[in-house]
Amino acid sequence: IISMAAEPDGSINSLKSTSHNVNVTDPCYKIFDAFMFCMTPTNQMANYYRYGIPDWCPDLFNKWTLCMSLKMKKPEEAEAVRKQALDRDKVGHMWEFKPTYTGQARAL
Repeated sequence: IISMAAEPDGSINSLKSTSHNVNVTDPCYKIFDAFMFCMTPTNQMANYYRYGIPDWCPDLFNKWTLCMSLKMKKPEEAEAVRKQALDRDKVGHMWEFKPTYTGQARAL
């Protein structure tokens, strides 16, 4: 599934693939495996056929390089960077809500 990633200010920045269920907390080999699958012609053609655009793989590559760089850091530093990456990956609402409904929408 392809979705538009929304910035905290509500603007849309780029296409991101949500068909690969990997997080920064997953082992590096699992992230690398998802990245390599993303690059296969089978996956690219299937995604192009279904959605009209190729699958977005740089997101997975960035997660893999981040995972590998965390292996070189001290555990405290790695945990801080991991938390920042998880917060950055969270996508907010894509729609702007009327002021009276903002609190209810944020609670979901």
